Amino acid sequence: MRHRDNATPDATEHRDAPSIHDTTPTPERALIIAVQLSGTDDAELHSSARELERLANTLGIEVLGFHSQRRSSGKSAKLLGSGKLEEVAHAIEELGITRVLFDGELTPRQHENLEDALGVKVTDRSGVVLRIFEERAQTRQAQLEVDIARIEYELPRVRRGHVADDRRGGGGRGEKGHTNVELARQRLRERLVTLRRELTDLQQHAATQRARRSSAFQVALVGYTNAGKSSLMRALTSSEVLVEDKLFATLGTTARKLDPPLQPEVVVSDTVGFIKRLPHELVASFKSTLDEAHDADLLLYVLDASDPEWPDHLQVTRETIQDIGANPHSRVVFNKVDRLDDAERASLRMRMPDALQVSAMRPELVALLHAEIARIQETSFVEESLLIPFELGHVVGAVHEGARVVEQHHGPRGTALKVRAPAHAIPLWRAELPDPPVFDDADSLLERAADFGLELMMDDGDESLESGFDESGADYRVLHAIDQEGDSWILRTPRRLGLYEPARIEARALRALSDELPVELPRWALHTPEIIAYRRLQGRPGWQISPAGALTWNHIDPQDPSETFLRSVARTIAAMHRLPGDELRAAGIPQRTPHQERDHLKAMLPRALSVLKPAPEVRERWERWLAADHLWAWTPKLVHGDLHPGHLLLDERGQLSGIIDWSEAHLGDPAIDLSFFVGAFAPGTLERLRDLLDEEGAEPGFALVERCRERWAYYAVITTDWALDNDHDQALAHARNLTKSLESAE
Repeated sequence: MRHRDNATPDATEHRDAPSIHDTTPTPERALIIAVQLSGTDDAELHSSARELERLANTLGIEVLGFHSQRRSSGKSAKLLGSGKLEEVAHAIEELGITRVLFDGELTPRQHENLEDALGVKVTDRSGVVLRIFEERAQTRQAQLEVDIARIEYELPRVRRGHVADDRRGGGGRGEKGHTNVELARQRLRERLVTLRRELTDLQQHAATQRARRSSAFQVALVGYTNAGKSSLMRALTSSEVLVEDKLFATLGTTARKLDPPLQPEVVVSDTVGFIKRLPHELVASFKSTLDEAHDADLLLYVLDASDPEWPDHLQVTRETIQDIGANPHSRVVFNKVDRLDDAERASLRMRMPDALQVSAMRPELVALLHAEIARIQETSFVEESLLIPFELGHVVGAVHEGARVVEQHHGPRGTALKVRAPAHAIPLWRAELPDPPVFDDADSLLERAADFGLELMMDDGDESLESGFDESGADYRVLHAIDQEGDSWILRTPRRLGLYEPARIEARALRALSDELPVELPRWALHTPEIIAYRRLQGRPGWQISPAGALTWNHIDPQDPSETFLRSVARTIAAMHRLPGDELRAAGIPQRTPHQERDHLKAMLPRALSVLKPAPEVRERWERWLAADHLWAWTPKLVHGDLHPGHLLLDERGQLSGIIDWSEAHLGDPAIDLSFFVGAFAPGTLERLRDLLDEEGAEPGFALVERCRERWAYYAVITTDWALDNDHDQALAHARNLTKSLESAE
């Protein structure tokens, strides 16, 4: 920022300076002023001011100086002290300044006071950014979004002296000036309603456009303004996208197909750039533009590798993405590495080893990014099967275009396709198909499997098939079957609607965990809303429940479980805890933080209390657990979610050989999986398991035994909540029995 002498315009010239929204052929001269609050160091202060200077230069405003003052608060109506105001006023007169830029956001009162004290127009950071957006907006939607943001910004700042004919009324409260101010505000409000109505229509059209391409894998380029996103987009898509070395050259969203193309196709979107303290009016107004990032399957955080402030830029980008609620898989991409030498690139690699280093100007580096997009797309796929009636042939074509078809089978009721595709694409095709049936008899279920090319017969040698289905599961009926080679199969069919999404989570978990654990997991050969089929795993469940409700233990003694059994459980849980959380989240496995888990469990309590009517001491125990902060200081780890002995498959030695039913898998409290060792096994079993977990390197967290005991005590509430949601009398009776056991123990 330069200081230089110039003639000083008089106060009238200052007052009549063009509005920040006007254009003028005469370059404006400006000073930047800032308040340095406690916690803001000098480097951060000057970095922000340099960015504001760049923003001003983009508008043709010449910045000639910078003044700051340390203050304990930025809420004072006067903002700056009288001495600092005199210093700034002297610089204004000396340098011929026509505008003061404040590096921050001013309240309407602060804005008015500064203008009165300094005698020139004052514009805060938000006002500067708004004007840049006005100049850059090309599409009608971008223009509407900017206009809405501008009006929301200006509405509280309308004041006497800025309204035509305002001075005629004298300006007193209730006189003509006040009336004109109110009229101006009313006109702005009416204009706002009109603009929002038009924007809503355009947003609906944009949403339709996104839906049309939503079967594709969506990649969104996000990042700080001028990081080279548009250049990278042009390199990735071989398209003529506008590329300019300007701040906010892109305001709207541009979407193009990745080139060379992949199957299914990949669509790349370039979005509006971010800056520090992006005005909240713009974040709100540009929501539809940022929806491209919200709806993306992959976010590429693009950084200018040659900019020493890239760490701040990455933080700003992540915070903005978090503000709009986007949480897809992401990768950091350093662009413009052609401007760095080998040592600088090596330094970047040490600081961000997982980041990609590319240059839009270097085809061989762009090819590396293309390959990484292809790899991430592949890992994001889900595998499901669709049965498409012959009269819906257009759906077959759409699936072939938007998915990778693994198998195709023509049966009497239509074409069965086994596909690999983005998770969000498959429900779009399912929406055009008939609703799936609910199967009450084994023969119909076997016929349905045959429609998908899976020829199976009932396993008459299995004792559980006396009535056809194994009815012991709460969510699924299970049919034991064999194929023509005599191999055993499991067929699951849901008892009710609403289990499709949990099954999709289970499918993602099984795929992500394949070959990662020391035990067998099901490998689904068929996955549809109405049927899941896989080859039966070796081993027997730790317990089985007969249709009459009788419980039988297999291969383990719950009063004295063997070291072999407990060691195999500890080894498996330790392997689960070692799996990287970011990779599991990227694979589509949900996460519950301690805060989310506690809120989730708290929400169950009122309804459960009204049904269970527990003794006061039991209720107090539940409430104490929910209120004990130290018991919620755990780190989310992969949990099965329902690890009771019926889901543990054991070999003849009592060693864990497999785990089934992963429909509640998520990243959450490790105590969820271990609490069953409080309720289902003899006292002391959990402590033995905890010691083995330590030996195996598991990370269950602080106060494990206490957390497990309290969670098991709360299991009556959890069971009640599930029973009421699913109208399950047997589960509700079980919850009441658990409550009585607690009352007896207390």
